Amino acid sequence: MAELSLQGGARSINIHEFTGIPIVKTDQAYTAINPISHEKLWTMDRKQGAGTMESVGSDVSDYSDILSTAFVYVNGSIVNVLTGDILVDGAADEIRGFSTFYIVPDANLVLVELQAKGAVRLYGLDPFAMEKKWGVQLREQSGLGQAVGSLETDGAGPYIIPPLLTAAGNLLYHNDKYLASIDLSNGNLQWNNKLNPGYIFQNDDATKLLVAEKRGGLGGAMTNSGSAAPQKFSKTLYLLDAESGESLWSKGDTKMDGNIQFIMPYDGGYIVVHDEGFNIYDYTAGKQAEGRWKKDYGVKDIKKIVPQEDGLMVYFKNRRMLVDPATGDDVWKKDEKLEEEPSAYAMGRQRATTQVGANRFYIIGNSMYVSINGRLDTYTFDAYDYDEESKILVITDFNEEKEGTAKIGPWTHSAWAFDLENGTRKRTSYGIRKAVQGVDRVENGYFFYNDRGYALLNFDGSDWEKVKWEYYPDPSRGERFLKGAVSYTALAGANLRNGFSGLGAVVTNNDAAYDRYVARQAALEGGDGLVSEMVKHRRIGRVEEEFAYFFARNDDKDLVLFKVDKDNGEEVKQYPFSDTKPVYEVDSASRQLYYAVDDQLKIFAL
Repeated sequence: MAELSLQGGARSINIHEFTGIPIVKTDQAYTAINPISHEKLWTMDRKQGAGTMESVGSDVSDYSDILSTAFVYVNGSIVNVLTGDILVDGAADEIRGFSTFYIVPDANLVLVELQAKGAVRLYGLDPFAMEKKWGVQLREQSGLGQAVGSLETDGAGPYIIPPLLTAAGNLLYHNDKYLASIDLSNGNLQWNNKLNPGYIFQNDDATKLLVAEKRGGLGGAMTNSGSAAPQKFSKTLYLLDAESGESLWSKGDTKMDGNIQFIMPYDGGYIVVHDEGFNIYDYTAGKQAEGRWKKDYGVKDIKKIVPQEDGLMVYFKNRRMLVDPATGDDVWKKDEKLEEEPSAYAMGRQRATTQVGANRFYIIGNSMYVSINGRLDTYTFDAYDYDEESKILVITDFNEEKEGTAKIGPWTHSAWAFDLENGTRKRTSYGIRKAVQGVDRVENGYFFYNDRGYALLNFDGSDWEKVKWEYYPDPSRGERFLKGAVSYTALAGANLRNGFSGLGAVVTNNDAAYDRYVARQAALEGGDGLVSEMVKHRRIGRVEEEFAYFFARNDDKDLVLFKVDKDNGEEVKQYPFSDTKPVYEVDSASRQLYYAVDDQLKIFAL
């Protein structure tokens, strides 16, 4: 065991996702530790009063991991986590807070948006040269404007509009009530149109932009405030040339018959669903948008539309109807009544399709679309795993009870296994308390888990077998979310150029560009010195390949961290803790446990 003295009392430990470097926050400073030598890499004093504010329950947001890079936002600055060198000086630029970041592999850049005093700034950072390339002020903004903006960007993912890349490689950036085009080589603004976009996406060749205007007034405030409710838009739609920003419709815009509920890509064009119905459109210049049908398909309160082999399945209220996409006519004589209200469509671009023969799956928003033997079904999911070798997709979500339900014992979840090669699907149910935060393949099946416990199920390729479930009550009665697992998942679906993400996302029109970016990251492992040492200790999540860790009391009522073998659920070791709200982190890659007590950091080998 190693032990280090800290500057002040420990508050939290963050394992940097890309390098595996632990960064300890105390009430006075941030300290980065070399996970190999256990020496201090650098220390940065926190702003005066930050620790005091936390002590009285105030949230002080002065740390953010910038995923898949060697950068970190800490104390208002962007720092090279390996050396402590400052790339963006928060004091000099009067930085007040962190907004978001995006990786642009086509330009070998990481974009970071920060809230400065009276302004919003965007920075372009080189993740390989470890330097700032440029910084640009996007707009002036009052303190009230920044507070309102943070409500929109800190909420659920669907309220963040990610950047896009044009065919020429310029960046299209949502800039409050403007849409800006930025030259990525120098950060210069190419154009900055006054719009109030609520949603933006491109056609497939990235030459045209479709913009749904945000709903104004009280309705807009109610539906665009970061709540979990589905977002609604105004009736107004724009079609722009991506390079010039000019309208491709001579009228400038198109008004739908009702407020736009959602938009989805379809058959080289797009479907626009509004309060009164929907139609299919193409990216065609002209006077205004013209639907493929002379008359909209008329039905109110459409929840979602699922493209199927034999048509468009339209869900509304507690009913559904199959619609002919060529004519807009009903395929059935009467709509089908459903047992429950369908879930609302989570607007986002379809991620890349995984195809195995005639079978396939893809994701839009939080829905998984699986086509097996010509039958396309949609599933919501909390977590999923796909094994490229066996061609088996596993998804899981709540089956009956929802989180927050007063219930003793496990809550019922469902698990589906789809064999894309053989064209089979098999469902089972299992018990685990709280929502599942991850699913990992193990020796004979799958390990479903969250911060409080797990369920272990075997799967032989054709059927499920329930092995074990375990719940570890938290002595502190608090929740410890698996940040590492979620962060990794957020970046795993790389091409999010027309989707939404509450975390940093990769912005690219070319999957090969992301592959090259990853290859250059891997090349850092072959170099000399500190970069090579740290990058190879990258951490994927708090639940590692072989073991999981849960904090609870043992049979003797002692506070311990249990080490659990994921293959069989056996508790193989216990690490003693001395407080009910321990400050700790597990580094899976380095196989170390970091445990901070007051001003001391203890490092245990796992």
